[in-house]
Amino acid sequence: MGVFMALSRIGIQINPTTKEYRNYTSYVGIKRGTWSSYETFPFLCVMRVEESTSAASLSNRKAETSREKYYDVCLFSKIVSETRHGCTL
Repeated sequence: MGVFMALSRIGIQINPTTKEYRNYTSYVGIKRGTWSSYETFPFLCVMRVEESTSAASLSNRKAETSREKYYDVCLFSKIVSETRHGCTL
C-alpha cells in the first residue's frame, strides 16, 4: 500500500490552446483523466498557497510539524470576476 501511495499523484492539467483542463491521477508518471472545456469561464486564476501545521506543548513551546506548498486553480465567470474574488485579473 505504501509503495502505491509513494508512486501516485493527483493534480490538474490546463491546456490554454484548446481551453481544456483535466483532473488527473498519475501512477508511475502515467496520467489518467478526462479533458473538459473551460470556455464558459472567461477567467482562470492560479493561486499559490502555503499551509503549515504546528503543535504547542503545555510549557508553551511551539514546533512546526509540517509545511506544504500547493496551487489552487479557480475558474471564474464574468459576474464573479467583476467582484475580484481575491484574485488579480
